[in-house]
Amino acid sequence: MTRRSQASESGCAEVEKGNDIKNKTETVSVHVMQLWPLASEGLAWGAMEGRERQRQRQRQREAREGVRKRIPLRRKLHILRVLTNSNSVKRTSIAKSTILRLYKLKLALETVKRHYENLLATRREHINLLNYVKEKKDVKIEKVRAGTFMVKVTCEKGGNKLVAILEAFDEMCLNVEQAKVSCENGFSLEAIALAEDQTLDVRDVSEALLKAIGKLSGEKDSQKFDKSCDL
Repeated sequence: MTRRSQASESGCAEVEKGNDIKNKTETVSVHVMQLWPLASEGLAWGAMEGRERQRQRQRQREAREGVRKRIPLRRKLHILRVLTNSNSVKRTSIAKSTILRLYKLKLALETVKRHYENLLATRREHINLLNYVKEKKDVKIEKVRAGTFMVKVTCEKGGNKLVAILEAFDEMCLNVEQAKVSCENGFSLEAIALAEDQTLDVRDVSEALLKAIGKLSGEKDSQKFDKSCDL
């Protein structure tokens, strides 16, 4: 009896154990069936995330590749821009310096031209001054008889020489009886003068006439010299 009871008890225990295993299996199956949609959704979401990450990595690779391609292009464009600006600046600078140099040369040429014209004018004035200084003055006086003189005056023309000579005659109280004046190739005067003062000498008449002619020449020389100094 004892053995049979033990055997039945063990059999019952095994049956109960089998039932427990079956129940657990059914419970697990139910849980699996309940969790399967969630697992499927999770797998799908994971696959989508994987594909999105792949696309992001692809975009990043393309972006890096584009950046690597753009960097040399930007460098080339920058170098070209720098060279273009540099050449433009150089051309502008060269043009400005050339215009400035031409303007300075123009001013220098005008200054040289003015100096040259002034030198020519000064040269002409000095030549004229020398000509006046070297002006030929020839006065010949002959005493025909007492109180009567033959006067011959030859000099360069210009100025009021005739007036000066007549004034000199008037100062010496000489009356012109006959006179001949010519202005060809200079000034010349031939006259016969009668003196009121019978003691008047040839030397006195010559000195007075030379003084009158020389005074006019001296005034002209002074005027010419003043003009040359003003230049």
